[in-house]
Amino acid sequence: MKRESNRVTVTQAAAELGISPQALRERLKQGIGEIALIGEVLPQLQGGRRLRYMIFRDRLDRYLGKGAGSHGTGDTPTDNG
Repeated sequence: MKRESNRVTVTQAAAELGISPQALRERLKQGIGEIALIGEVLPQLQGGRRLRYMIFRDRLDRYLGKGAGSHGTGDTPTDNG
């Protein structure tokens, strides 16, 4: 099984996405839209009450259209002479 790339904090990911950290947490918890694919929500271990949020750099970059093999959003200007 392929190991996930480096993780990103909720605060850092939210800044890159242009939303608040709480908005990102809510979208991840509720599975709202494609943004929910950038990470996972895990329960706290041993009866804790706080959820854990794991956001992965490769998924975030793919969502933002960055990185190798990404084609972005199609808004890239072309040189047609």
